[in-house]
Amino acid sequence: MTQPTDRPGIDHLTSDMLDQLYAECDAAQGDRDGWRERALGYRLATERVRALHSRWEYDANSCSVCVDCYGSPLPYPCATVAALDQHGQTPA
Repeated sequence: MTQPTDRPGIDHLTSDMLDQLYAECDAAQGDRDGWRERALGYRLATERVRALHSRWEYDANSCSVCVDCYGSPLPYPCATVAALDQHGQTPA
């Protein structure tokens, strides 16, 4: 058995009520699309950061390093990659 509500039944909806409902649905769709675009932007930014901090072999001993913004080798993973990994930003 369904519970009674204060909402009008389908047979009692007015054109204005339907217009408002469709407007709210359109706004929600826009919000969802905006969040999706921002999430994609963050993912692409993370991939660019990872590309700058990629692992490479520094010497004949296969010592893996990352190069910082000044060109200095740092032990891999550097603090940036470690922070991304810690927060669930591992590469897809």
